[in-house]
Amino acid sequence: MVSASQDFPLGLLRMRGFMRWIFIPPPQPPATISIAISW
Repeated sequence: MVSASQDFPLGLLRMRGFMRWIFIPPPQPPATISIAISW
């Protein structure tokens, strides 16, 4: 648990990206890929 503080920012970004995929279902798959890669 020592590296928890170091992994927190990355985990938070991953969580935000993952929640984006869930809460924003894109009509076009290409749009989803571009959004996921953009951030």
